[in-house]
Formats: sequence, C-alpha cells, structure tokens
Amino acid sequence: MPRLITFTTDKQADLEAFFLTIRGNSEFPFEPEGFHADLRHIPRVYQSKGGEFWLLVEEDKVIGTVGLRCLEPDVVELKRMNILDEFQGLGLGHLLMDRALKHAREQGFERMLLDSIRTKEPALHLYDKYGFTEIERYNDNPYADIFMELDLNTEGKKI
Repeated sequence: MPRLITFTTDKQADLEAFFLTIRGNSEFPFEPEGFHADLRHIPRVYQSKGGEFWLLVEEDKVIGTVGLRCLEPDVVELKRMNILDEFQGLGLGHLLMDRALKHAREQGFERMLLDSIRTKEPALHLYDKYGFTEIERYNDNPYADIFMELDLNTEGKKI
C-alpha cells in the first residue's frame, strides 16, 4: 500500500529519478538546472513559511509527489502534483490532495492556487471535484494554460 512521507534530503536522488521517469517522454522534459530547479532546493522553496513537500512511496520507490509553496502569508500554491501512470486511477490523487489541503488549512492559509495544462484532464477533473475554480493567470509559467483557486475557508470538496 502506498504511503505518504515528508521529503528529506536523503531522498533527493529518488525524487530526481521519479521526475526523469515521468518527464522522459514528455513535451516538457525534466530540467533540474532550469525549469525544475526548485526540486533541487525543496527545503528552501517548499518547506519554509508553512509549505511542505511529500513523496508518495511504495516499497521505497517514489510513485507520486505533491508540494505546497507559500506565495503570500495567506496564499499557498499547489505544485508538482504527479503520479506515475501505472498508479493513476487508484484514488491516490485524492490522498495527495487531502494531505495538501489539511496541511494548508492547519498552517492558516486562506487560498490555494495552482497552474496546469488543459490536456491534463484527469488532474483538472480532480481539481474540479475539490472545488477549484478557474482564475486569471497569476504567474509567468510559460507551460501553463489554466490557473485555478480554492478558498480554504470552505470545505471545497464536492465528492
């Protein structure tokens, strides 16, 4: 059974291997020195100011990730939510989202933002189920073409 663990620096190589796998054949390849440089600095980028980063593991293999990055004192951003293809459709996205939402609320954040691409239909369906709504662009991510927000003061989950 997969379990969620908090990222620690001894898992850096496993994390990068995971992103090499999911980005290997993607139109957006893994760029640890470029677009994905945040993944080389998780304690500073994610695990500060109330944010966090988790790994979904099965038998010590990373099969999914999700991170929260503080944007403003009351605004957090959902980032790097991914699951290996062979583990999709098993409800693990709910596990990741539930943990992220619980943490964000415990830290006192009032809004959660995210960016994505419209071709990630399963992810967009999940975000819709949790009550995220589309908003105007809030960042300069050149790959994203949809931006969403959730009011954390409401339950949000429609399921």
